[in-house]
Amino acid sequence: MKISLMLVVVMGLAGVNSFAQEYEIGQKNKEFTVKELTVRVGDKMTFTNQDPFSQHLQLVGKSVF
Repeated sequence: MKISLMLVVVMGLAGVNSFAQEYEIGQKNKEFTVKELTVRVGDKMTFTNQDPFSQHLQLVGKSVF
């Protein structure tokens, strides 16, 4: 019983990452290239700066990294 439950948990965790999406969000002319984005746990977001000056991102609310 313990072994089968452990297998189900491991398979479930492996399944979470198999559906993960990757998103690239650029910043150009002081605006993000993506206006709205819904992400799920496990998704990867990459922010790229396409302006000739430094940018700063600020997260508001609960975030886990």
